[in-house]
Amino acid sequence: MRKGRQEGERQMLTRLLTARFGPLQSAVSDKIAAVGIESLEAWSVQLLNANSLEESFR
Repeated sequence: MRKGRQEGERQMLTRLLTARFGPLQSAVSDKIAAVGIESLEAWSVQLLNANSLEESFR
């Protein structure tokens, strides 16, 4: 169940980032694929105030 939730978080973050900043480079997609659910959740929240793609990952 946790693995399914993690994949859902990855998909949601990818959709949100793409909607806000345009198509993602493969390095960004790889970064998203390599982290755990805690980072995915934190990045999703950071995205709300980010002015750039890089700020989303701080």
